[in-house]
Amino acid sequence: MSWHQHVESWLDAPGIRLLPVRYEDMVADMLAILARVVDFLGWSAPAEAVAAAVEATRFERLRAKEEPH
Repeated sequence: MSWHQHVESWLDAPGIRLLPVRYEDMVADMLAILARVVDFLGWSAPAEAVAAAVEATRFERLRAKEEPH
């Protein structure tokens, strides 16, 4: 089975609620993607909290925390 067929099998599966998220979209606009995920999950989170989560988990920030160790 090809990767494309594998993905399509999940997207076409009946009774499964999915939110496809592409890596490229996360790189381009993580804030918007995370806001969509929060909404999809039915969670309530202020825009400021979503923005803070994105900022706190930026790759550069996490790498800087690991460097001393």
